[in-house]
Amino acid sequence: MAGSVLHWGPLIALTIILGLSSSTIYIVSVGYPSLTAPQWVFMFVWAAIVAGILAAFFLAVYTGPGFVPRGWRPTRQEDEGNMQFCTVCNGYKAPRAHHCHQCGGCSKKMDHHCPWINCCVGNDNHLYFTVFVGLVPIGCMQTFVVM
Repeated sequence: MAGSVLHWGPLIALTIILGLSSSTIYIVSVGYPSLTAPQWVFMFVWAAIVAGILAAFFLAVYTGPGFVPRGWRPTRQEDEGNMQFCTVCNGYKAPRAHHCHQCGGCSKKMDHHCPWINCCVGNDNHLYFTVFVGLVPIGCMQTFVVM
């Protein structure tokens, strides 16, 4: 079960991203009516970074962390002694899995529950979340250079 953008965290994040992006487009269109070639390259790189931020954001939200199926048991009986049992999910946890009370399941390789994407960061969406977190400061720096 992946997250949803219809929650306060993702809505605030999207408002900030889209607000800064639209402000930058407005300032460039009003302040620089005829862009030179280096400015066009700068704006193209900026637009690509904003597109990357939005793509990584939505992929992190809708991919989800990867949950251990409810009632899961290891295939070999002797492995059960080395694993923790989740009483909420009524099944064994895979190694490095943790139960998230906000998401309602055991997330594989859970890092944390992020309110900005409204789901856990785990095995399946860790790369997208890392790209999102890495691109945001770069996009912000470029936005403030333009402003």
